[in-house]
Amino acid sequence: MKRLFAGLLFVSLSAFSQNDLKQQWSFAEGLFKRGFYEDALQEYKGLLIDSGSQVEKNALLRIIECCEQSKKDPEEYIDRYIKLETDPNLRIVVQLKKAALLITKKEFDKAEELYKKITSAETNYQEHALYEYGRLLLEQGKNNEAVTTFLDLSSKGKAEDKEVRIYAHYALSSLYLGQENYSSAEKHLNTLTNITKDHSLKTQAFILLIQLLATQERDAELITTHKTLATLNPHKENLNQLTIQYVLALIRSKKYDQARGALASIKNPNAEEEAWANYALGICYYQLGLYKQALISFEKSLLNQNFTESPKALAYLIYCHLQVKDMPKALELSKVFDSKHPTSSLRAEIHYKNSLLALEQNNSTLAVKELQTAINVYLPTWENIEIAHKTLAQTFAQNKQYTESAEIWYKLSGLLNNDKKSTASFKAVENYLLAKDYTQAEEVLVRTQVKPELEFKKSSLKIEICLSNKQWDKAHKLILLGLEKHPQKEKTGLLYMLQGRCFYLQNRLNDASQSLEQASKLIKQPSLLAQNLNLLASIYYSQGKKPQSAEVYAKIFRDNLQKELNWNQKQTQDISRLLELEAYLESSLIACELTNQNNTFFFLQRARIFARLEKYLQSQENLNSLELNKLSDQQFCAYSAIEALILLNDQKIDKASLTLGTIKKIDQWLPGDFPLYLYTKAKLHFINKDYDKALKNANRTYILFNDKQFSAKSLFLAVQSAYQLKRQNDAEKLLKELKKRFPTYAKRPNVANFISKNLAK
Repeated sequence: MKRLFAGLLFVSLSAFSQNDLKQQWSFAEGLFKRGFYEDALQEYKGLLIDSGSQVEKNALLRIIECCEQSKKDPEEYIDRYIKLETDPNLRIVVQLKKAALLITKKEFDKAEELYKKITSAETNYQEHALYEYGRLLLEQGKNNEAVTTFLDLSSKGKAEDKEVRIYAHYALSSLYLGQENYSSAEKHLNTLTNITKDHSLKTQAFILLIQLLATQERDAELITTHKTLATLNPHKENLNQLTIQYVLALIRSKKYDQARGALASIKNPNAEEEAWANYALGICYYQLGLYKQALISFEKSLLNQNFTESPKALAYLIYCHLQVKDMPKALELSKVFDSKHPTSSLRAEIHYKNSLLALEQNNSTLAVKELQTAINVYLPTWENIEIAHKTLAQTFAQNKQYTESAEIWYKLSGLLNNDKKSTASFKAVENYLLAKDYTQAEEVLVRTQVKPELEFKKSSLKIEICLSNKQWDKAHKLILLGLEKHPQKEKTGLLYMLQGRCFYLQNRLNDASQSLEQASKLIKQPSLLAQNLNLLASIYYSQGKKPQSAEVYAKIFRDNLQKELNWNQKQTQDISRLLELEAYLESSLIACELTNQNNTFFFLQRARIFARLEKYLQSQENLNSLELNKLSDQQFCAYSAIEALILLNDQKIDKASLTLGTIKKIDQWLPGDFPLYLYTKAKLHFINKDYDKALKNANRTYILFNDKQFSAKSLFLAVQSAYQLKRQNDAEKLLKELKKRFPTYAKRPNVANFISKNLAK
């Protein structure tokens, strides 16, 4: 019944509509609004009389809606409307609907063509059309065309004026990020972050911008951007990842305390975020020197087996153990790292750092092993390739493994460019020379190509090889040629030094000393000057020219060049004694400090030097450090003579006499100690007013010896003794000799006062 009624109603109304279009429209509208879309559709069709009227256009729009609501295809009616509508601003609305319909039908090519057509015209909905067209292109994977479309849309005006422009900028930033076109992406993200109104995409833009800045490690900008985002969205949830990026930026900016504070703002982290937070906290602790706390944080981060930065976290964990000097644990974890991450670029750095602690702990064997491992596993991007090779080569050289050192230097030369390459080759040559492998040294040198500015270094090494091969004439010719070609002082000085060595090796000592003297005036480079002076001093000493030898050694200490030399204990002791006997007491003391500071020589020598300096308290302190049962006879005599002198200075006459008495039973002396004994003995007699014996012993000291301190003191004591014996002429003769031999001593206040009071004419 209802259907019949409806049919009747439809017929009657349809008949009525033919008489009155307005009534039919109203009837159709009533059906439409009540949801009778198929019935309304039929009524609206009745209004389609190809008149092109507004009623017909409205009817077509309603028909399209009815088709959509009743799941029918409205394309036929859409096309009729587009054909009828002359107003582009109205036509585009339906054109957009058709484009959406074509997309639903997966007729993408037709949809694209339609979008091209409707976006080419200036209409009120052009920007919306551009946005929809861009979306279609994105869905089709046509990213380049999408970029062009969204750029067109974004250029229409201020972003915040229209929603579609905001979406266009966001789409562009996402597209550019995907293409790693960071500068263009940043431009559009900045546009979004600068809009004044609140918008969900503004926050998203901040997020993308922070991620972009993190990728480029532009930490100062990242920090500022994150602070701005935190201000705009103080209660924004799910920003843990951004906070982590912010923390990492603070770490790269060395703002470790700020980074630790920021980590505290991470709320309810998931497993990955917790691992990142512990990792970042570990870095903060590590950089602040809180290595034990860092250990705990890195261990926590490694509990997450899927943590992407676990290789770095494990490496840091190893570095922490190295910082607390736990070498066994560092080595244990290094093996774990090698097993878990065999291709990691961090392997070389870990073993290199292991080697540094091994060297610090004087374990050169372990250092060599770790350095060799580092060199075997490094990747081309490792920043310590050069220094690792150098350290290994230097360690070999310190162990006197010169061949191995030379091989590493030569290998390094193949990895370097320009002057560094030549320098490494030169180091290889020098170490082959030390290894006495002169053939290999020459082969490497011949293969070394150098720029003109390094030609002198190469020619000087040629001379070194000639000297090693005892090719004296060839060496001399090269030296003379070099003196002609290289007038610069430093180079001339080095050539004179090589000439001096050449003469020395031929036992032409006078010629050698002359060349070395010339060299010492020209060379400024500390290590070369130290070597030159050391050889010159040695030649003087072998020639019996001890004052000249001592003067050169004193210059070495005065200019702090001793650190450039590698004297053994015996050499250092001999130099200290020579300097003492030649009155270079401060230098002698420095040389003494270079010896083993827990043995007999050290304490006895210091006691000697302080006694000569008349610093008797320090002298006694060093005597007290000696173990008397370990002294040789000569050392015991020296000990007793110094102690007796100190006792006399303290007015302990009887003890001094007893101490000197013990010496008579032994009477064995090292150089320089006997004059001290004779002076002390003469002084004891003088104090006891036995002036004859005082004069006799004093005469022996200054006549037999030319000791800078005790001969001078003894000669003055002889003057005083002769005066006390009323032997005025003898006293005046002795005074004359004192002024001649020791003029500086004669001007001392106590000496000058005695002379002016008793012997002045």
